[in-house]
Amino acid sequence: MRLLIWSPAPWAATGFGKVAGAIGPRIAKKHQVAYFIFTHAHNTPGLKFGSPDNPLEVFTAPRGPMRKENQWVNQVRESWGADAVLSIFDWWALPENFHRWAPPSLIAYTPVDAIPLAPQLQARLQSATYIVPMCHWAKSVYEEAKMLVESPILHGVDLNLYKPIPKGEARNAINSNLMLDMNLPNNAFVVGIVARNAADRKNLPAQMKAFYQASIPNSKLFYVGDLDEPKGWNLQGVWRLLAGNDNNQLVYFNGEFAETGMPYVYSSMDVLMNCTYGEGFGFPLIEAGACGVPSIVTDFSSMRELVQPERGYLVSGEVSHCQQILSTWQMIPSLKKMRDTLVLSYERHDDQFLSLVTKGQAMRKWVIENCDWDKIGNQWITFLDKIESDIKPKR
Repeated sequence: MRLLIWSPAPWAATGFGKVAGAIGPRIAKKHQVAYFIFTHAHNTPGLKFGSPDNPLEVFTAPRGPMRKENQWVNQVRESWGADAVLSIFDWWALPENFHRWAPPSLIAYTPVDAIPLAPQLQARLQSATYIVPMCHWAKSVYEEAKMLVESPILHGVDLNLYKPIPKGEARNAINSNLMLDMNLPNNAFVVGIVARNAADRKNLPAQMKAFYQASIPNSKLFYVGDLDEPKGWNLQGVWRLLAGNDNNQLVYFNGEFAETGMPYVYSSMDVLMNCTYGEGFGFPLIEAGACGVPSIVTDFSSMRELVQPERGYLVSGEVSHCQQILSTWQMIPSLKKMRDTLVLSYERHDDQFLSLVTKGQAMRKWVIENCDWDKIGNQWITFLDKIESDIKPKR
């Protein structure tokens, strides 16, 4: 089968880019694969991605409005001779007239992070030949909307990179990258947040407030993201509202670590906090888990599936955040329960059966069993093998 992956650039430092970059070369072990990308490159012939032994072609579109660029996918599909197109992006953002130019044999791999299924998403997905959910929770949302979907295929982790690093070694490495007046002491209780500061959905101010109100002795809040992103929250201002000029508990790295540094980031934490309104999947949860670090998450969307009580903490709340554009609901986690869960995780950190170390070990075991990129790649190959006989006669 010849598969065209329609996505952001497979080298892009985004969730979609990470998925595209991980599964393409693995699928190429069995099928022929190329990319059509609509970000990070325009009018750039001759691009390749993957290993020197099996470089994959990367096709781009002329520069223009993104919705116009996407319409080039059919021209690329026809010229390259693709049997199927695998799309990896947010489908709800496609134009209303998408059905007029949607490619045939189209596989939709798109996130769902709210309930019910957004009307815009449901309408556009009528143009998909196959829908592959990103998790079992998403599958249930599709099925509530009476949509036929395939078995879920999760995201993955490079287990050769993401593995536990001794806490002292990890913190020493992180401290060498921080501003001079910041550090993560070896004896501190470190709560980490890894999130882009670009959407209300990430709930960053409330998570910072829960940490501050928890008043955990000798604790640090380690934020990796964009502290003062123009399109996001002024998080330094949020912290000043909470703590005045006392910055002793806040440690941050303003920007992104190279991926090779992320295992040190996660391994420097005692627990990762990800109490957002909803997640389509949630890479930080499985990346931290691969490093043996458990998470505190909202009991909603994919987070409910990735984190269970034996391998982390679930925080309840109310399904009361309305996404106005999509006419859907997400969960606002309880501030009190976020705070109490942080305290609980600290108080039990030495408990033989309930400690963060025990939960982290259980999370790592689950990630190894369910989120190894090589296993995920094989699941995609199995799916493509299954549909190949249906697709090829349609070309």
